[in-house]
Amino acid sequence: MSERCWPNWITLPALAFALTCAAAAAWAAPNSAAQRTRPANHAADRHAIRALIQQYAQSIDAASPSLAAKVWWDSPRVSYVNPAVWVRGFAEIQRRVYDKLMGRTFTERHLVVHHVHINIKGDSAWAEFRWTFHARLQANGKPVSAQGVETQVYWKIMGRWRLVHVHYSRLPTTPTAK
Repeated sequence: MSERCWPNWITLPALAFALTCAAAAAWAAPNSAAQRTRPANHAADRHAIRALIQQYAQSIDAASPSLAAKVWWDSPRVSYVNPAVWVRGFAEIQRRVYDKLMGRTFTERHLVVHHVHINIKGDSAWAEFRWTFHARLQANGKPVSAQGVETQVYWKIMGRWRLVHVHYSRLPTTPTAK
């Protein structure tokens, strides 16, 4: 006989909804008097994050771990999630995403970012955008294209915005049923 951790009425979607509401309430409330009174320069922050998103796209195009180091926070706490891989730590992101996935899978890469929306709260921010990726497979030279959506999380660390998390999904190739 197994014991249940949750009452019958709590399902995973209900739990996810409750946690999302709690996080939103915590996010909305300033944590300190300094956060409530500090003037926000969101225009400059948005400009800095847009520039980092473009540098991120360039790092993907070049499959360059050294360009990635200009965007990412060099920490074991960062993460990269897509439908095929979940990677933790900047060293692993450099190895598995930039070197293996981008560098060894494709001979050419071009990531186009569009419809960028940036949200800033204190020293944290997230960007949402659509992307189009064109590449050429190294194995047979065939061109490939994909479209998707991406969320990137940024932290302001020692006065500079740094990428700490990426999560992307490809757009469905066939229409979903209604």
